[in-house]
Amino acid sequence: MRIFSTALFLSLTSLAAQNPFTGLEFGTTTAAIPKSAKDVSNKQSWDETAFQVENPNYTLLGKFKPARCTLTYYKKRLTSARCEFSRALFETIFDTFSAARKKPDNAELAKRDKSATWYGPYRDGRFEDTLNVYQLSDVTVVTYSDEKQKDFRFGDLFRGMTPWLILSIVGLFAAYLAFGWLMTSKCPKCKTRKLKITGKSFDNPKDYNPDLFGNADIHWDEVYHYKCAHCGFEKDDRYSGFMNWWRNRDN
Repeated sequence: MRIFSTALFLSLTSLAAQNPFTGLEFGTTTAAIPKSAKDVSNKQSWDETAFQVENPNYTLLGKFKPARCTLTYYKKRLTSARCEFSRALFETIFDTFSAARKKPDNAELAKRDKSATWYGPYRDGRFEDTLNVYQLSDVTVVTYSDEKQKDFRFGDLFRGMTPWLILSIVGLFAAYLAFGWLMTSKCPKCKTRKLKITGKSFDNPKDYNPDLFGNADIHWDEVYHYKCAHCGFEKDDRYSGFMNWWRNRDN
């Protein structure tokens, strides 16, 4: 009996907010959007794009044709659909949903603008999908969002803002290496860029703890040794232990 009850609960939950649109498949790309669609994307978002389609060729529950729909894509995957119908169709759409699914999780039917919401399974701190029906001005709006389409996929590394972030980090690291090479590779004698580091040593230890009875705080100077591969010129660059002590004095 417990197993049957659990299975019934899961089946009702899965039906609660599944895709109600016929001819509209979530997770597909923008390739199917007609050329006449209007781009209504938020220009501040790198990952989401949105398109408004007039008189689309898909329907709600196979019977209600919307006047217009706004389709939202996350990293070029269809994630959400918002479609507008006649205001008078709210009761019919609501009754159809209620008959095919469980009762809504939230409903406001006594107000002038009625609304109802169905939620899908709750996992990982979110509802996997949400279905919302509400009246707004002279229309009835049906919104369905499939949050599973926002789950990370390997291909997302090459879409939206992510590749630019990766490119920026790699570019900064490459620029740091290039700047370091330009600053240290030029030989002051033969003017070629063949000055290379040959080793590192430490000398000139100093105790930076002035307390006579405290623990010693000794820091060494770092000395980098360079030699030119073209003319054999040698030089040393010294980095004072004082700076090392200054950076770590609060630790």
